Amino acid sequence: MERNPLFFMLRKHFFMMIFLFFLIPATPTLALEDHHNVLPKLLEGERILKERSFVKNETPTVYLTFDDGPSKLTPQVLDILKTENVKATFFVLGQLAESKKDLVKRINDEGHSIGNHTYSHKYNKLYTSFSTYWQEIQKTEDILEEIIGYSPSIVRTPGGTYKNWDPFYFFYMDQADYLIYDWNIDSGDSKRVGVPSNEIIQNVKKAKLNNKLILLMHDGNGHEYTVKALPEIIHYFKGKGYQFSILTEKVEPIVHPNIATRWERENEFEKRSMFVRTAREIEFVKNTEKITRIQQKNFDDLLSAENTRLLVSAETTWEKVKPKSIKYQISMLIDKITQVVFSFPMLFNYNE
Repeated sequence: MERNPLFFMLRKHFFMMIFLFFLIPATPTLALEDHHNVLPKLLEGERILKERSFVKNETPTVYLTFDDGPSKLTPQVLDILKTENVKATFFVLGQLAESKKDLVKRINDEGHSIGNHTYSHKYNKLYTSFSTYWQEIQKTEDILEEIIGYSPSIVRTPGGTYKNWDPFYFFYMDQADYLIYDWNIDSGDSKRVGVPSNEIIQNVKKAKLNNKLILLMHDGNGHEYTVKALPEIIHYFKGKGYQFSILTEKVEPIVHPNIATRWERENEFEKRSMFVRTAREIEFVKNTEKITRIQQKNFDDLLSAENTRLLVSAETTWEKVKPKSIKYQISMLIDKITQVVFSFPMLFNYNE
């Protein structure tokens, strides 16, 4: 039989096509929910959040958290934690992280968790406009990525969500895959200036204990008494049989009750397309476990029919889910060519 020129052409490029086909994954399908169904719910005060899975605490666990740093007190806190062999979570301010990069690096290098606490901490800016709030979160995220090489997705808002946030804040942040952490024990170290150590300790000891505790403390300037109280607080929880751990996206958030906000602000739902994160790889290091995920960035694809759950693999980049991306077009073209090849078996009937 004569050799078919078309066969040799296809055979020459066949393996390259197969390689590219598996190299370029097919575009996943996104399930969407009409945004018009979401807006009325938000206006009625309903929180709309994605379904997520979290790791359950098998043993009583306390999460020590420190807000408003880093400051000159942060090294003392880190020294105590190192001595006690305890890990904690630091929600840092962007403007302080920017000027104290070495401290941020030390927090990260010593195995503690780092969260976003906005850039300025100024309530009148943060809670009168979500656009401003979003800009501060992004600015701090960029600063942290430059310092430690990744962008944390855990956030604590200044003053907590209680009476500061509304369902829109929760919705926008949740759709961008930020996790918000309030607390269920308040050390009371920021109720006024100079709260003494013994009062801070008593506030902690009189709090109701349960299997999962997130303790609010501060390592910003003016909280010297918190540093003094810290060793006894750690010993107290050790004596109660608690383990210490850090907050990551695997830990289910504790958030305050859904109460009407005290702030007046405009409805920015029409601006929602602005509230998307820059595509970047987010890395979390917990002990020897490295968790890598890619943030989904297109806000319009973040609403799904199943309780607004995004039906896309966590390892799929936004570039891979663009319906009209070049990779997608190449993938589809190779798929069609491959189908043509296998639909003509006579092409492979040849004699060398």
